[in-house]
Amino acid sequence: MLVVDHVTKMYGGIAALSDASLQVSEGELVGIIGPNGAGKTTLLNVISGVMPPGISRKPDRGKVFVKGIDVSCWPAWKIARLGVGRTFQTVRCFQSLTVFDNLYLGLWVQKNEKGKKHKINKLLEFFQIKEVMNVPVASLPLGTQRIIEVARAVVNEPKLLLLDEPFAGLVESDCYKIISLIHQLNKEHNMTIIIVEHRLQELFDCVNRVAVMHEGRVIADGLPNEVICNPSVRVAYLGEGDVSVSS
Repeated sequence: MLVVDHVTKMYGGIAALSDASLQVSEGELVGIIGPNGAGKTTLLNVISGVMPPGISRKPDRGKVFVKGIDVSCWPAWKIARLGVGRTFQTVRCFQSLTVFDNLYLGLWVQKNEKGKKHKINKLLEFFQIKEVMNVPVASLPLGTQRIIEVARAVVNEPKLLLLDEPFAGLVESDCYKIISLIHQLNKEHNMTIIIVEHRLQELFDCVNRVAVMHEGRVIADGLPNEVICNPSVRVAYLGEGDVSVSS
């Protein structure tokens, strides 16, 4: 499904990614962890094609493949049409619009109005937000807004979903609501899902594989309980000694 092949991405003179590699098979549920500035969000950016203003989409070195296709130079809209959806660290819903209208905007390129409404109603039921469909997003609690953000990301039925800190700012009960929805998307729709997250306990309860990033590289990759005991991972988080790459 996804191959990130020795990618380096520079922001000015700083390497946000430095020879980063990652492979994810279809149907996997993978977490990505690492200290602040490790390159986690930049990794999602190079996969999805969504870059900060003024930053070139193209990696400085290396390539990104989605479903076997080299998308390294593709714009974000083209990658989205290939079947990649994503969320961001901060909720990007249209706050003044209703929940229904936020989902509707994600389907604006589709012509069939009846089909659009049917798809939105299915999403509202799946994400258990039908009772607030006519409520402006701004008036809803953060946990519900995070759920709506995920719903918006899957409105076009992507095969690869990238979630950037979906548990940020949430109480534990809201985290586990989202975890339940993620598991349903993964199992019922065979959706490949990659989650960047700082909340390790919730993430480890959600995924079955974890990749660890440090200074723009993937330094460890494996089962959550194995990765967290990896000496290089402990060094990266505690800031002692030298970090080496392992698997």
